[in-house]
Amino acid sequence: MERLIHETTRGIFAVRTYAFFDFDDLAELDPEHAEAVQVGKLEYFRVRIDVMWQGVVLASEFLGGCLYEKAEDFACEQDSHADLIESAVCQAEAFGHALKAVLHTKVAKPQRAKDWTGAPLAYRIPGLGRFSS
Repeated sequence: MERLIHETTRGIFAVRTYAFFDFDDLAELDPEHAEAVQVGKLEYFRVRIDVMWQGVVLASEFLGGCLYEKAEDFACEQDSHADLIESAVCQAEAFGHALKAVLHTKVAKPQRAKDWTGAPLAYRIPGLGRFSS
């Protein structure tokens, strides 16, 4: 099960923080904390932060083993949450810059369509009429 616990923006990016409650094994917790999780006094979860641009996830950051009264309390903790957001935003920016560089160097100018003789090819687009390349 996942739950959205925080949403914000950083520049052009949307940032969402999710808590995942799929830990079946509480063995890594001490018995007192494990019991508190089982009775619902504490929440034991992992966090995923997604950085998106126009609905596309560009970067994610993860943290496991979080233990709080409520998962939303993690988002209020400035240090850990802010560090994860900063790391994910930096990854998204780096990905964006790399993608921009690749697109500028790898995209060739479109070639004009030609028939078997090498003459420009005329084509028809329904509703728009006849065009030639």
